[in-house]
Amino acid sequence: MPSYLTPRCLRCTVTALLCIFIVHSQPVFCLNQDILFVQIPKTSLESGFIGVPGGRYVDGCRIMRLNRDGELQNLTEGFASACDPAVDFDGNTIYFTGKRHPGDNWLLFKMNADGSEKEMIPTGIAHSVSPLRVGSLFHLNDEHPAPRLVFVGADDGWLETIEHDSSALYSCWMDGSGVQRITHNTLADFDPTVLPNGRVVYSSVQAVGNKLPNWKLMAVNIDGADAMLYFGQDEPFFRMLQPAASPDGRVYFIEDGRLSFVEQWRPLHTYKNLASGWFLYPCPIDDESIVISKKEGDKDIYALVRLSAQSGAVLETVLQDSEYHCVDAQVLAPNERVDGRSSVVDVRKESGVLYCLNVYESQHGLVRDLSPGGIKAVRVIEGRYGNHSPGGKTLGEALVEEDGSFYLKVPADTPLSLQLLDESGEALRTQCGAMWVRPGERRGCIGCHEDPELTPPNRLAQAVVKPAFDFTSTAPKPWLDFVSDIAPMLASTCVQCHDSTHRLDFSCDSTNNREVKAIYDKLTHAESLSLDPTSSTVGLLYIQAGSILLSPIVREMRDKPHSLDADVIQTFIDWINQGAPYSIQTGEQQ
Repeated sequence: MPSYLTPRCLRCTVTALLCIFIVHSQPVFCLNQDILFVQIPKTSLESGFIGVPGGRYVDGCRIMRLNRDGELQNLTEGFASACDPAVDFDGNTIYFTGKRHPGDNWLLFKMNADGSEKEMIPTGIAHSVSPLRVGSLFHLNDEHPAPRLVFVGADDGWLETIEHDSSALYSCWMDGSGVQRITHNTLADFDPTVLPNGRVVYSSVQAVGNKLPNWKLMAVNIDGADAMLYFGQDEPFFRMLQPAASPDGRVYFIEDGRLSFVEQWRPLHTYKNLASGWFLYPCPIDDESIVISKKEGDKDIYALVRLSAQSGAVLETVLQDSEYHCVDAQVLAPNERVDGRSSVVDVRKESGVLYCLNVYESQHGLVRDLSPGGIKAVRVIEGRYGNHSPGGKTLGEALVEEDGSFYLKVPADTPLSLQLLDESGEALRTQCGAMWVRPGERRGCIGCHEDPELTPPNRLAQAVVKPAFDFTSTAPKPWLDFVSDIAPMLASTCVQCHDSTHRLDFSCDSTNNREVKAIYDKLTHAESLSLDPTSSTVGLLYIQAGSILLSPIVREMRDKPHSLDADVIQTFIDWINQGAPYSIQTGEQQ
């Protein structure tokens, strides 16, 4: 060895030669811990689609390990694509989504932290993605608690239209057996993260009548019980994605590129926007900083950067690559186990119980300001997966007691929405989104859209001392939609007057989908009352899905000069109450 080539110099030379093979990816600083992240080829996907829930599932993705000394390692050699890395509590096992060949479905796998011993986790679901190690589950008759995985599952085709079709959270044992669907939203649930208390927080796209789908953060037990709002509003302001719990008690998430957070101790009232820009996949690494994916502009490539958890300022670049988007960083280290959860769910049962203590406890003035007795009944509507409507077929109605309570036996694992009815049977308020009960679950609420931080009053509700009204044995009203039921009825009964000379023209070729859809849009979308574009006059809305009171066309149908048969009017009312869907066959609402 030449005298000038010391062992230290030799190591540096070897390191430099090894780095030649890392042509594009260059770590900018040395980490104090190892991390995992996903590289998505820039040729496979425009950067604007990575934030769409199904956007990252393209061929050519790979899971990379970035060691603290700057060494890069591809852990998923031999896979057509791999993403969604999740580290077990011991820091030695990595769960991920992958497919070995381009034509395969997306499935769950696990491997060691060094990429060895890859093994598929069979779930039996067509597409299984986003694996998440959660706490242990325990039933009273179990010998001991058993660990669970939570993942996102969906049928074929969901990756192209995840915002419009149905994806859901599932759970299973560690070997993929014992699969249970744990969320029953009619649209899409995805991006789960687990809190220290064992609850799972996830992103949810929910139906809101005639409006655009609403994005919220929801929380649920690992057995699917006690699903509740975690953070979000009734209006679809931002797409809320990729929640991530931090060691300091925050839950970070992305809303249309911005980085925001809420505190775990009071999520509904501690919202703060930390940084604006083009961000994805927050990964809290300690109390002081966050590794996150960031790009400078709409068409740029995502790089990994480190942000200040206090100011949101970029502290330094972790890694950038000219050929790959670098996203979804995860710390590769042991981490504290989350709490387990006990469960009353009994999959042998087919129903559960749903009760309310007082419907007048509400944040909505229309309900809150009513005198006791103003609400006479509650209507239960079964939702349909993939449908933008907040409802579907009507299961029936039950009495609301004088104190505002009701007590219902409902089918388990079924998306449901509720309507509060006045003495004439018209809906005062329709629930947005879907709720459900697991088999054997007894789920209760204080009121209808009450302040979630309320505690129940210490009194015995009138409804719960009586037998529950049984919605599992009632004959539901049939599904109705505009294409099959309402449009033909308009053509046979209304077009004689509502022709091309009328402001509300119902004449069309029933075989022409565009003409039928145009009539539906006219009924369900606001129409300006003024030709003056500067006018602030409120638009005319003929139909508000789920609300007869806010659908003036029903009042017009009942008044002169109309002389419509009662069954025609009732069919129209039932359709509106079911969410005024355009087509049951396609699940289209708007």
